[in-house]
This record gives sequence, C-alpha cells and structure tokens, in this order.
Amino acid sequence: METNLPRAVQELRDLLSSADAILIASPEYAHGINGTMKNTLDWLLSHPGFAYKPVSVFNPSYQCHHAHKALKETLRTMAADLIPGA
Repeated sequence: METNLPRAVQELRDLLSSADAILIASPEYAHGINGTMKNTLDWLLSHPGFAYKPVSVFNPSYQCHHAHKALKETLRTMAADLIPGA
C-alpha cells in the first residue's frame, strides 16, 4: 500500500477495490480524453484493485469517436477487463 496518498485518491482506490464492476463516463475534449479523466487514471495506474476489474465505457456524445478509442486503449494498458459491446 502506498503511503502519503491524497485522501481523495485513497478513497477512490478503496471504492474501486470493493466494486464488482466499473462504469466510466467521459466526454471528449479536443479529440482526446479530458485532463481530469487522464489524471484520475494516472492515480489508478499502479493500483492492483483496478487491474482485471470489469469496465464499461460510456460517452454521452454521439459524435465522440477519438476519445472513446483512446480511453479504451488506456484502460487495456491498465489491464482493465473491458466488457464487449457495453
């Protein structure tokens, strides 16, 4: 367990560790993942409670293509178990 994590990061990691699955909703920003989502994923990158967790990705915009693909690629790199067709 890492020490000296910001409280919000530890709380997020604890919630994700106890979750059965994760739904990520993220808008597209300039053909990519927005900064807030990218920073959140950076805090979860080395967290073992995230790896192999079932994940579904949702984007509220029908025009979103670039960020959706980029987000899924990032999640694959993080060992997320992406739910096909979700």
